Amino acid sequence: MFIDVPLNFYTLRDEPGKRAQMVGHHALSFVAIGCGLVVTRCGFFACLAVCSELSTPFLNNIMAIRVFGGATTPARKAFQVSSGVLLWLAYIPFRLVNFPYWLWTFFADQRLSPARTTEACTAFELAFFPAVIFLLLVLSSIWFVSITRGLVNALGGGGGKKTA
Repeated sequence: MFIDVPLNFYTLRDEPGKRAQMVGHHALSFVAIGCGLVVTRCGFFACLAVCSELSTPFLNNIMAIRVFGGATTPARKAFQVSSGVLLWLAYIPFRLVNFPYWLWTFFADQRLSPARTTEACTAFELAFFPAVIFLLLVLSSIWFVSITRGLVNALGGGGGKKTA
């Protein structure tokens, strides 16, 4: 988060909508995860949410290539393509599977053990945490389309505009 927020803030300077999504989702995540860890409730769910960041280094590689002039050499092109493949592969388990699993587990815990979950958490935590994860799932699903298009383009299969 400490590398990708400034990097994406810079690389998305000409795309205010994408920039707002990127900064906004990090701000909400930071508050939700921070609250879960500080109050020592829902720590498991905070850590599970942080697992989604395992796809981030590959995105940072792609953004860094943009900052440093693009895939202008065979080595940069290979690095961009390999980072795109690894981003795509990491995105599935750590975002597209992780977030639905997070939501299912969070609500299953409330149903199966209310004394240890629902009754121990504040109404804010019970509403805010899953709302943030649901937003992250929606955004991640939208972004996955762009990631897939960008990967197809990087692999030479796309004839259209490069989007990721």
